[in-house]
Amino acid sequence: MLAYGADPHLPTSSGETPLQLAESYDHEPAKRLLQRFLAPAQAPERTRGMGRGSFVEVESWTPVHRAVEMSDYETLTVLLDSGADPDEVCFGHTLLTHAIDLEGQGHVQANYPLDTASTAILLAYGADPRLPALDGETPLQIVEYYHHEPAQRLLQRFLALTPAGPPGSARDE
Repeated sequence: MLAYGADPHLPTSSGETPLQLAESYDHEPAKRLLQRFLAPAQAPERTRGMGRGSFVEVESWTPVHRAVEMSDYETLTVLLDSGADPDEVCFGHTLLTHAIDLEGQGHVQANYPLDTASTAILLAYGADPRLPALDGETPLQIVEYYHHEPAQRLLQRFLALTPAGPPGSARDE
């Protein structure tokens, strides 16, 4: 709903905000999602993640980034199989940096087990393991930040399979 323009500030008839409701139900995925749409002063603990601590104006996610954000692996696979760009950028993140960041945040914020489902799907569909987010942070730097060892091993396998491009290109380490 947020991606289609729902107001994350709009309170219920009892005066509770969506974030307060998500917190009262201990709904971590909803809390993370709402925090991404709220103004910086209203969304605590955002030193990492979409926007890297400074939010851009809210814009709709593309369908493929929405699938990554919602961990909707079936839709992600269908979209990539239908020709979606595996290196697409939205909110400053490539799909791969978005996936790794989301996997790491889920583990740190909600103690979810580290998984590589989105990362593996994206790499299988040709996402460039060297392509940085717009802030220059590479997928490997993000996995190191989160100590996301499963994704680190997966990235290292794909980096070994993907030759670096000419100096100065995105594929050059």
